[in-house]
Amino acid sequence: MRTKTVEPITAEKLAGCGRCQKCSRGCPGHIDIPAMLEIYCKFQTGEKAALRPIKDFQKQGLPIYCIECGACTDHCPRHFDVRAAVKELAIQSMMQ
Repeated sequence: MRTKTVEPITAEKLAGCGRCQKCSRGCPGHIDIPAMLEIYCKFQTGEKAALRPIKDFQKQGLPIYCIECGACTDHCPRHFDVRAAVKELAIQSMMQ
């Protein structure tokens, strides 16, 4: 079995995201991951209001419903560590 190396997501790397939606396919939490990754990058750059849009998503698509199955990371053709980014958003949004 070949394992791929995953890379942390940064605002610079997200610019290379093709928004192919492969990360969202099969997500048990029905999370709109490309939208969450945009929020994550704004949050990383220190934008104070970056997490507010999370509250506008349907309750079933919130980052807190991530079960950390890793399917998003496994399906990412750019090898981004999507699971870690969604987990961080879940933690940070609960602290707001």
